[in-house]
Amino acid sequence: MTTNKITESAIEKFAIELLEKQAYQYIYAPSIASDLPVREHTQTCDMPEGKY
Repeated sequence: MTTNKITESAIEKFAIELLEKQAYQYIYAPSIASDLPVREHTQTCDMPEGKY
């Protein structure tokens, strides 16, 4: 049995591509907030297990 999974990065890439086709410009977040400290995520998901 083959399981197809949709990842967050795939959804993000798809959304960015759709918006770019509508003349929106993608700007990487650190480029527009370079004076703020970089915050790394400690977990991939903040929701309790089984609640999504």
